[in-house]
Amino acid sequence: SRYLPASLIAAFIKRMARLSLTAPPTSSVIVIPFIYNLLKRHPTCMALIHSNRAVGEANDPFDMAVLDPYECHALESSLWEVETLKDHYYANVSTLAKIFSEQFLKPKYNLEDFLDHTYATVSNKDKWLFQVYLLTHSLY
Repeated sequence: SRYLPASLIAAFIKRMARLSLTAPPTSSVIVIPFIYNLLKRHPTCMALIHSNRAVGEANDPFDMAVLDPYECHALESSLWEVETLKDHYYANVSTLAKIFSEQFLKPKYNLEDFLDHTYATVSNKDKWLFQVYLLTHSLY
């Protein structure tokens, strides 16, 4: 709804963006256009894209551990996670993440177009890269 507070929407966007950093690429492929659609629907949250307040998790005012969306300082942060996704090993994720560098001219993304990305559609090379990524980042 357009009538939800910006701080609530920003907290949801930040949580989705943060989770997409450790999610499988098939999940990140749908999270990116979902975040785009939320930003288009709630222009107040565009400050997350245009802000340079946080450039990494270490200096991010957003506190993922705080469960109250009004107290987690999401609007004081930036979407540095999307910048990180631009360098993702999976080409579809990195290409999609680049939409945030362009003007927001597209009215919205149809999320059904991204539902066909499953682990079965990922190539063997990308599956191998994902396994290496998991092992080197101690996510296993």
